[in-house]
Amino acid sequence: MISRKEAAKGFALIGMPGSGKTTLGRLAAQRLAYGFADLDEWIARDANMAIPEIFRREGEPGFRERETAALTALAALTAPDAAPAGCGSPKRVISTGGGIVAKRANLDLLHALGPIIYIKRDIGDIAASVDFAAGRPLLADREALAALFEARKNLYETWADTVFVNDGSEEDAAARLAETIAAWN
Repeated sequence: MISRKEAAKGFALIGMPGSGKTTLGRLAAQRLAYGFADLDEWIARDANMAIPEIFRREGEPGFRERETAALTALAALTAPDAAPAGCGSPKRVISTGGGIVAKRANLDLLHALGPIIYIKRDIGDIAASVDFAAGRPLLADREALAALFEARKNLYETWADTVFVNDGSEEDAAARLAETIAAWN
């Protein structure tokens, strides 16, 4: 169980690509007047290249190293003025990439941020909403999405302090996520 002191530092969102981590996380943070950081955006900004380019140049292992380094830096932040752009509140919602669970070392780093919330969305709904041509490195098609889901679903469930089901409208889901986050304080 995460203590109230730890919970005040941040809330890490995990889940499949297309589950709503970034969209709902950003909206929930706005509702709560919390900071928001998208770990993938932070990695891309730090690397000065888009995520697909990092994958092309460094492969998935290189990206995962960058991901862990970014998460390490984020977990070490304690002062609002040390936070990355858009994450200046003492309380933060952090959207992670879907593959954050690929490295066991990330679990302790996520727990250093505070509660881990698994954004769970029906795989059929994800498949219907994801643009497979958009350049997401590990999502070439529905079969790749299904394979990722099978490989990661137990990790998401195991790592999570709570599971949030993303169903209904975007606004409704964001309001419910904000309530879920607020309940930790």
